[in-house]
Amino acid sequence: MDAGDNDAAIDQKIPSALADAIASWHAGFGGADAATAGELLAVATESLSRTLAADPVSNDAAQQAVDAALDGYAAAVGISPDAARAIISTARQRVASAGPTTARRRKKPTPIKQTTSRAQPSIDRPERSLVLPPVMGPDDSSDGPDWTRAIRDCVDLDSSDTDNAVRFLRYFGNDVLVLAQEGVAGGDFLSWTGTHWDWGGGAAGAAKLAQKVGDMISLEADALTNSKAEIEAIEAGKAAAAELKGLGPEAAAVDENKLRVAELKDLVAGMKAAQAALAGRRKKRRQNGVAAKNGSRIKAMLECAAPHLRRAPDEFNANPLLVVARSSTLTFVREVDLECPDPDVTRYQWVLKATPGHRREDLVMAEVPIAYDPTFAGPKWQAFIERFLPQAAKRRTVQQFCGMGLTGLPIQLVMFHVGSGANAKSTFLETYTRALGPSFAVGLPAESIAGSGERGPGQASPDLARVFGKRVLRVLELKPGAPLQSALIKRLTGGEKIPVRHLHKGFFEFQPRAKVHMSGNDFPTFDGSDGGMRRRLLVAVWTEVIALEEQKDLEEVVADLLTEAPAILNWLIAGALDYLNSGLCVAEDVAASTADYFNDMDPVGMFTRAHVVDAPGENVQARVMYRAYLAWSAAATKKPMSETRFGRTMKKKGYRRADARLHMYLDVRLVEVPELTLSERSQDFSI
Repeated sequence: MDAGDNDAAIDQKIPSALADAIASWHAGFGGADAATAGELLAVATESLSRTLAADPVSNDAAQQAVDAALDGYAAAVGISPDAARAIISTARQRVASAGPTTARRRKKPTPIKQTTSRAQPSIDRPERSLVLPPVMGPDDSSDGPDWTRAIRDCVDLDSSDTDNAVRFLRYFGNDVLVLAQEGVAGGDFLSWTGTHWDWGGGAAGAAKLAQKVGDMISLEADALTNSKAEIEAIEAGKAAAAELKGLGPEAAAVDENKLRVAELKDLVAGMKAAQAALAGRRKKRRQNGVAAKNGSRIKAMLECAAPHLRRAPDEFNANPLLVVARSSTLTFVREVDLECPDPDVTRYQWVLKATPGHRREDLVMAEVPIAYDPTFAGPKWQAFIERFLPQAAKRRTVQQFCGMGLTGLPIQLVMFHVGSGANAKSTFLETYTRALGPSFAVGLPAESIAGSGERGPGQASPDLARVFGKRVLRVLELKPGAPLQSALIKRLTGGEKIPVRHLHKGFFEFQPRAKVHMSGNDFPTFDGSDGGMRRRLLVAVWTEVIALEEQKDLEEVVADLLTEAPAILNWLIAGALDYLNSGLCVAEDVAASTADYFNDMDPVGMFTRAHVVDAPGENVQARVMYRAYLAWSAAATKKPMSETRFGRTMKKKGYRRADARLHMYLDVRLVEVPELTLSERSQDFSI
């Protein structure tokens, strides 16, 4: 090969090698983008070409040309000249191994695919699909969470919102869930408190954990390691440095050692470049960690994570007999009664079993914030109950119904607590619900359940959505005469699923399991002819009145009673076990008060029971029947309803009517009907 051919070959080989070297540097360092790298490479190769054209080609000239080009490159990208010159080692090796080329052309740099320098095998990002972490949250060990392993699992992730969501799942996924809703990718967040899954504070809990991801990303920087090629370069550089030190300055000046010294220096420079590359990647990872703390990145991270955390509403609180207390998990269990006196009979009984601690997998959304202590006595609570519910049978009915509020077993009953005032019913209900805690018991305003307003099929129902996961529902003080929404009460106690949604969110369905308590100084109103309401209502009348000189502030009394919270929990447990083992025992006083209330709400029913009897083949004219009702209303001092409404109510009660020339009620007879006065006869009640 003559000198001209050699010049052309080296002129081509050095820019080509330089292109590969710079592309390799960018692949590892992650500095400039591809377009910027191409522009810098063009400047460097032009400078190199001009230098080669002005000077005879030799090893020294090529060395100087590459140095000049890389000095400009180093200044442009802001790296040290030593780091830039480290690429020379790659370039010289490629020059030595490349074949001659006769055509001069500018070669577009092609990035060199390298082995990643991270702790995990590299992944080709454009082709990588989302892979969820092997476990949610850090692994538990005897020394606590294994954060080291979790960090190692995340070092291969990039800085996108999707991969940050994967990080969130790996680091904190065992402490966050999402209540699935229709029509949305996610739903409502729930966060693990250590005892239960908190729904009300779930969004805040998830946000707090997401804010920690940035710090975890910064910790990943220390888990990044050199690639295999970089490790080899570092080892070679260390050996070269040792050899250079052994040669000494005098030997290095000898002509025959100069080539070897240059090679050794190249290896040392390569070592520094490998070390600098790792430092650059770690710096970039820490920068990504800081960026991940921005509000928009946190929001996007949670949005990307939510679809992978969804749980259906039915999965929560699946065991209706499980109760989470502050220190333990309580379970009502049915087991064989070993004390049954008849050996030929297998008798069962319900008992309570307490297990220390709490489990995420139980998916319980409510906690009674009381430490369970079966030996705790409560003299103040017991005295309070016995004073204001002096009848033992009524006290038992109230205790059973309140105790069943610990369970999620559906009961198609509503208890209405009524009293004229200053009779402790509000104090009782406030103490009861506060003892159970806000995650267990919820209060609704009277407007949610009283009034004539009907909700549209697509209307938001945030008040009813709050009932999900609760086991006790208290409707705040009802106004006297307020009309109850009977249909809504049936839905809340019927045992069937109801659809609800929060404002601007998707629908979800759940089966209400809360035991409903209402209260008032007087009764609300409803259609007393509704048999469904008659089956659902229990009336507990609070008759004991607190003397004026004994009356205290509500907060003071409630706070004093809550000092015996463990005793209140024991009282509720005893009531639940009594119900489970004996069924609901409705006191005569409660049954009578309930019947009286329904009679007041169903005057037509009172009239028919008193004055209408079955009489096959006999008929009563509709107008005669209505005038008999008017006479009864006057005698009972009750305001009569219109004739039209009376007819509808009679039909609802099953009385058959023939609507011919004369409207007749069939197969009935009137008995002992009071007489209407002259003034009453003159009134028109037909409307």
